[in-house]
Amino acid sequence: MDLLNFFHVENISLAIFLLICCILFGFLLLTMMSYVIISICYKPISFNKPSTFISMNKGEKYFHSFKSNQIYTIQGILNYSLNYCTISNILTITIMNADNLKFPFELTNYYTYIIITLFIWDNDHQYWILLDDQQRTTHYVNGFKPIWNELFNFHIIQSKLFQTNLSIELYINDSIGQDKCIGYLDILLNNINTNLYFNQEYRFTEMLKLHTSYLSDLGEICIGLQYNNNNNNNNNNSSSSSHNNISNSNNSNNNNSNNDDPCCLHIRLIELRNLNLENIIQSSISSNENKVYVMVYIIRYNKLIQYERIKSYKDLKNFYFNHTINVNLNKIDHLKDVQIYIQLYYIKQILGEINIGLQYPHTTGYKHWLEMFKNPLNMNIMWHIWNPISSSSSSSSSSSSSSSSSSSS
Repeated sequence: MDLLNFFHVENISLAIFLLICCILFGFLLLTMMSYVIISICYKPISFNKPSTFISMNKGEKYFHSFKSNQIYTIQGILNYSLNYCTISNILTITIMNADNLKFPFELTNYYTYIIITLFIWDNDHQYWILLDDQQRTTHYVNGFKPIWNELFNFHIIQSKLFQTNLSIELYINDSIGQDKCIGYLDILLNNINTNLYFNQEYRFTEMLKLHTSYLSDLGEICIGLQYNNNNNNNNNNSSSSSHNNISNSNNSNNNNSNNDDPCCLHIRLIELRNLNLENIIQSSISSNENKVYVMVYIIRYNKLIQYERIKSYKDLKNFYFNHTINVNLNKIDHLKDVQIYIQLYYIKQILGEINIGLQYPHTTGYKHWLEMFKNPLNMNIMWHIWNPISSSSSSSSSSSSSSSSSSSS
């Protein structure tokens, strides 16, 4: 009777139906209110203007990259040809010769070679992946006008051909093993007319380009990479793993396949050199070891799984870390999807950044990752130049925003 009087109806079934509708409406209203509150409390972490954006939400952390403003210079000319056979689904790439190359002045050895890589766009995870985890390398050729005339065959179905990016990198051989890229090409095959190279060979002449990276006042950092199976982990000199581990890496699978074996990635931060803080901050600095630190983020599938803040040892002239971060992964196959993003901080200001992983072609981070795959049990050490984050861009953006706000007021 109370329900009948409350809803002013005479049928008890109708009153129960109206009660259920009210309960569902209240539940939907509470859900919408909670969604609005969470979106308002969403606070991104960004100080100057890094090319990578890390935002933290309560309970979860996400990651995505912005397009960085890169300046390219012309480094020479490369002649190559393409031929795709629609019957056998074989893409044949012929590297012919290079001309008008710009070599660094300090070099005395002019042995060059080319690395060919095919990347396929992964729609599920929204980034480029290496085709069959394979790269093709030409022979070493000496001289200012190298001639190769070498053929490389790639098996790829026609549907994936239009989602493929062809990367051609020209390297100079270094006696100490740190070969330097002096020019590269990025060719999206979808942008090439299929009538040119389908079932026939077509020759292309392209300008080699290179991202201008210079040793700024930020200097460079020495990083070591290594990975091994947790079942055979005999590495006793590693530091303790990060206390900010967010991943559920303890749920490891015990399958017999090697791809299902758990894996541990070791990231060792060794040393900073050529860091001139006084030129960057434009003021005298004392006891700056306590104010400079490095943030290391480990990302997989655009989600932050682990991070750590690392300070250098005190009372040292250079910034020396010798600290290892251990990242536990459920499977070895997960390793190729991992990205490492490192930020250099002074107090609360981001000074520079470094990206390491297969998602960043034509960088030392990309080459370092491939070297780790070639020698996984050895600690692969490489120096990385910091990518500066200009405070001028952030200040200009802040001034423009303030002017716009004042005009609106």
